[in-house]
Amino acid sequence: MITSKVPSLAIAVSLLVSLAIGACSKDPPLDTVSNVDLKRYQGKWFEIAKLPRATQTDCYGTVGMYTLTGAQTINLAHQCNVGSFTGPAHLSQANGQVTDPSVASKLSVDFGGGYYGDYWIIDLGANYEYAVVGHPTRQYLWILSRTSTLDATTLASILKRAQDKGFDTSQLKYTPQAS
Repeated sequence: MITSKVPSLAIAVSLLVSLAIGACSKDPPLDTVSNVDLKRYQGKWFEIAKLPRATQTDCYGTVGMYTLTGAQTINLAHQCNVGSFTGPAHLSQANGQVTDPSVASKLSVDFGGGYYGDYWIIDLGANYEYAVVGHPTRQYLWILSRTSTLDATTLASILKRAQDKGFDTSQLKYTPQAS
């Protein structure tokens, strides 16, 4: 098993560039969901699609395991297999914290080494069956599901809402998941 801890230099540079881009962005503010119960949000999530990131190149079967560590904090552990479903495992971990208790959908994620990023929940199924996480710069987007697939109607609705929020969904990379 290959294990690596985030951050890497690539993540740090990417995050700094995204913050700089965000400072110059003309995009309207990014709306998040109005209410998130972190107890219900914790658990296993399958990555359905993402905007490409250097730290997630050639990942298969990406899953996240989110564990509540406090009333406003959560551990985010992501694992994928590199190159194929049987390729070496890649694990990354981060800690998220709600920075404003009145807006539980906006978390600040600590990648270690003093590197933080925005983890904003911008769409969420009524029964927490799917979630969409974005960044205010619109450079990062993840579509997550409690199951390894989403039905076409649900996915189309999610994509439409993400487009309406200013995300370029034509650039999404769909994550191969085992059946």
